Amino acid sequence: MYNATKLKVQLRLAVSRLKMLQNKKASINAQQRREIASLLEKGKEESARIRVFFLKKLFIYLFNN
Repeated sequence: MYNATKLKVQLRLAVSRLKMLQNKKASINAQQRREIASLLEKGKEESARIRVFFLKKLFIYLFNN
């Protein structure tokens, strides 16, 4: 039916891909927070609010699907 060795390899690869994806998302999240902080430091509060609004909508979409 299945080969235990191949299954083990595929599971390790899947874990590696998931960790890489998690690190990528964390990096993007940190970058977006820095950009929003920069906008706030420059006094562009409305632009920061718009950016946060769209990020919230994106997260709601991602976590509901």
